[in-house]
Amino acid sequence: MIDRLLQEQAAFEAALSAVDDEDGLYRLQVAFLGKKGSITGLSKQMGALSPAERKSLGAELNRVKDAIAAAIEGRRVALLDAARSRDLARVEDLTMPPLQAPIGTLHPLTLARRALEKTFRRMGFDVAEGPHVEHGAYNFDALNIAANHPARDMQDTFFVRPRAGQPPTELVLRTHTSPVQVRTMLDGGRPPPIRVIAPGTVFRVDDDATHSPMFHQIEGLYVDRGVTMADLKATLLQFTSAFFGRSLAVRLRPSYFPFVEPGAECDMQCPFCQRARGGVCAVCKGSGWIELGGAGMVHPAVFEAVGIDPEIYTGWAFGFGIDRMAMLMYEIPDLRLMFDGDVRFLRGFAG
Repeated sequence: MIDRLLQEQAAFEAALSAVDDEDGLYRLQVAFLGKKGSITGLSKQMGALSPAERKSLGAELNRVKDAIAAAIEGRRVALLDAARSRDLARVEDLTMPPLQAPIGTLHPLTLARRALEKTFRRMGFDVAEGPHVEHGAYNFDALNIAANHPARDMQDTFFVRPRAGQPPTELVLRTHTSPVQVRTMLDGGRPPPIRVIAPGTVFRVDDDATHSPMFHQIEGLYVDRGVTMADLKATLLQFTSAFFGRSLAVRLRPSYFPFVEPGAECDMQCPFCQRARGGVCAVCKGSGWIELGGAGMVHPAVFEAVGIDPEIYTGWAFGFGIDRMAMLMYEIPDLRLMFDGDVRFLRGFAG
């Protein structure tokens, strides 16, 4: 019996050297020490032996079982160490891009701005841009906005503090994109005729459901000989029809702006009333009109400030909010949704 026990131990040691994973180690343990294992089978035959033989075989069985258990545990530790070493030796190229980059979506304001720019480009307008931090000379003075005008109050304008040691200057976060028009007219290499739009970010101290301290405007400027208010209305009619895809009426209501004379508020026929079914349109509140923004003939004082002779040239300008256009296009109820950065909201504009 002892000879057979030693033979089984030798067979185990030979088989152990060929095991290279946890599953193989488990199967080997079951084959020798399991309920039907070869070592367990020998221990069940001890009942047929004499007391002296049982004592001798029992001691040898315990020794072999302990040796096999220790060998299995040692092999398990060796396999874990080898796997850890292989993992540590693995080289990953972190510069490789993912196989498929996640596809984002354009912000509704970007979609609205691009649509507006595309429409006006087709109408023959160039797109002009300017700095966000402006001097008061461009933001106010050249636009015929007096020093005591409410628009220059601290309640309405973000003033930029000069650097330490620098003399005080009237630097502001631009309150409109009109300074871009001023810079365009001051450009000596671009005499009339001038036909530009100026889209971009502007800043005012305001924050509620329909106003934001940072918002977006688009302004238009046309300067040439013999330009009239009729040209302004015709351009607005062409724009609204091209942008909304159908003919819409436009009306001008007299209003005051320091940089135009005469000035007007521009309204367009509500393009959404047809969506109302038996009730009041939620967009225009049943009036049938939606306010676009301000417009008018460029004030002679503005022409004089930029070196254009108002006796030779005339021009018109308009301005309205891109944010409002986006709210109209996508029926967004609260302006602040567009600035919260909530991806759940932004996902609604995918595709």
